[in-house]
Amino acid sequence: MAKILILHATVGTGHKTAALALEQAFLQTGVEKVWVQDTLDYGSGLFRRLYANLYIELSEKTPELWGFAYRETNREQSRLQNELRTLYSRMGVYKIDELQLLRPNAIICTHFLPIDAVQNSLIGSPFRAPIYCVVTDYVGHPFWAHPDVTGTFVGNEMTRDMLVDHGVAADRVHISGIPVNPAIARPKDAAQIRQDRDLGDKARSWSLPAEIRRWSTHCAGCMAPIGSHCACSASSTTWTT
Repeated sequence: MAKILILHATVGTGHKTAALALEQAFLQTGVEKVWVQDTLDYGSGLFRRLYANLYIELSEKTPELWGFAYRETNREQSRLQNELRTLYSRMGVYKIDELQLLRPNAIICTHFLPIDAVQNSLIGSPFRAPIYCVVTDYVGHPFWAHPDVTGTFVGNEMTRDMLVDHGVAADRVHISGIPVNPAIARPKDAAQIRQDRDLGDKARSWSLPAEIRRWSTHCAGCMAPIGSHCACSASSTTWTT
């Protein structure tokens, strides 16, 4: 029976949510064991706080600065990109020694941070397992581009094309959508839901992603102001409140 290790990073909530959704899907198909681990747990507490807090501070309070950083690292052979990846490995999470103990049949990463750490852990080790990358963004930033992983799963054609441009072989990129909890697909009793929420029989209801209003004035991918030059092309989508 298969054993699966899923690695995420608690930078925001989306990467972990996707990991937990994959866990539920694997368990429903009869996988023997699924581990879901936060990659930041394998690094220092200082790096964890700095890495997670910096993302939140920049993306929420200074989206223009976050957009600038995104665009600067979204270029081929970007010096900033290379330096950041080196910094993440040396000061953050360089290895995941637990791999030798768990010995999973496959390793799935829903954040780009654990990919380098897993590959570093396998250097010089007789243990081998396929590594899969599940991109939980709607754009293919170079940080997600790892040509030597077994497979990369993306949410749309644009993300696939961007990763191919960044050096990932086209036959290793699969358009699968972003993982969601299998419970969403279960049949729902609409009448019961209306009754439980006191909506009435004729009231209209909409389900809106919480991120829409938050990012309404900026590109969802690179945080460039809507209407300005966009480095990732995600602003071709209409974002409204």
